[in-house]
Amino acid sequence: MARRSVGKPRFYADVLQYIKTIGKYESSSDPELFNLNPSNNKDYTIPANSTELYNFNTNSEDGTGGSMAQLLSIDGNMYYGILGHNFYDSNISFGVKYKTDTGNTSPLIDSSSTFYNGSSGSSNIYTKPTYNGYSIVIPSSSSADANGQRIRLQVKNDEPEDKDVKLGAFTFGRYYEPEHSFDLQASIIDDYDGVKLSNTLGGSTISNITNLGQPEWGSGLPAWTLAKDETIDSYDYSVGAKRGRRQWQVGLSYLSDDKLFHKHTNHNEFYNYDEDIDSYTIDTDSMAGFFKLTLNGKLPFMFSPDSSLTNPEFALCRITNKPSFKQVANNLFSTSLVLTETW
Repeated sequence: MARRSVGKPRFYADVLQYIKTIGKYESSSDPELFNLNPSNNKDYTIPANSTELYNFNTNSEDGTGGSMAQLLSIDGNMYYGILGHNFYDSNISFGVKYKTDTGNTSPLIDSSSTFYNGSSGSSNIYTKPTYNGYSIVIPSSSSADANGQRIRLQVKNDEPEDKDVKLGAFTFGRYYEPEHSFDLQASIIDDYDGVKLSNTLGGSTISNITNLGQPEWGSGLPAWTLAKDETIDSYDYSVGAKRGRRQWQVGLSYLSDDKLFHKHTNHNEFYNYDEDIDSYTIDTDSMAGFFKLTLNGKLPFMFSPDSSLTNPEFALCRITNKPSFKQVANNLFSTSLVLTETW
């Protein structure tokens, strides 16, 4: 199957960036790790037979069942991962824990979870990467009961000696899929926007190069590359790694209003009040959730143009047009999006 195919897309909204934007972020043990900037790859030492903890704390006091807890809790469309690591080389695994009202409870990872570069590790808590590069996990279920105050990344070393690792960015959030695939007439563009052409007075054309594309994610690997140590030692990825900025110009047609917009009548609300249970619940079904969590795509998000592939293509993107929704039939809408790679 074609690697650059465009089909049923998936949008991954990083909740941590949204929390920072709305002023609910309090502190973290390593702020740069939670900036969704994998090219800011740093060195870490994981002591022998130990687990290093990296906390992202909010200023929410809602407690279990509150709005922040619902935003963070795994309940069907959550994901998390690390972009830019060499965990395969170091035999390192990683997992995520919530802070609860009674302590820390681990999200459950089992064999039915989806792993992009990895598999379930010890106690069905940790993910063991299969390659260096990036790892994304979509948990199938969870026994966690978050109170909305902390997300914790745990990096585990089971070896009897210290391990030096590289770590770029931790991402945690919700993914969304529209009900239909992209329209067939989609455009894929590779734009070398760092290369400008100009003509001299004599008529010659010269190239002015200000950048060569996306920076590396550490360990000598280009962005979104999967490799093992023996490959890196014998192959210089930097020779062919620099590429243009990817862009997708796509359309989505005949989306039902309840899958595109929030179910409540007040567009400003993020949660829906359920009279049957006398409680608020977060709207996780519609694409409106993705647009709200990314401020209509202005915040960076992960994007997969065809999520049906076993090894789908990924990109960090922003939406660079102004999304508008045109009613084309009763309660059916169409829209077009320009998704531009960012770094």
